[in-house]
Amino acid sequence: MKNFLAALRPVCLWALCLFCVYPRVVIGQSLRPLTLSETITLAVENSVALQKARIDRSAVEQKIRERRSASLPQINGVVNFDFVPERPTQFWPSELFGGQGGAYIPVQINQPWQTGGIVHVSQVLYDEASLRMLPAAGVSRSLADLLVKRGEEEVVFYTAT
Repeated sequence: MKNFLAALRPVCLWALCLFCVYPRVVIGQSLRPLTLSETITLAVENSVALQKARIDRSAVEQKIRERRSASLPQINGVVNFDFVPERPTQFWPSELFGGQGGAYIPVQINQPWQTGGIVHVSQVLYDEASLRMLPAAGVSRSLADLLVKRGEEEVVFYTAT
């Protein structure tokens, strides 16, 4: 055990010297004084609270667009394409086609493919909630703008002081 510690001592000494000297060299080479305007610009760009306020502002815009889309025409469509490789066969009396009585003729009536489509269009004529949403949307947008502006001013204030 003593031999192990004795062998480990030079390694620890080199590591200690490396960690004490190396950071000073790197930091000493990269230091540059920042002006107040550069500091404020960096703080505004990297503020987490300000980024959250901007994301909340875009979320408010998305909610307004989502609510406004409810008053637009709603269009739904469905297209079906069916392919039946073995068409069903029906047996009809041959008398219908001028044949003998009591005999039957196999008949395949339909096509091997069928296509169909449905389009449903609806329009809301009157929606009280949409009419009330317009002034509330303006207030929500203004409030979100104020929160972003307040966040910017707080970041500038706390950075400058």
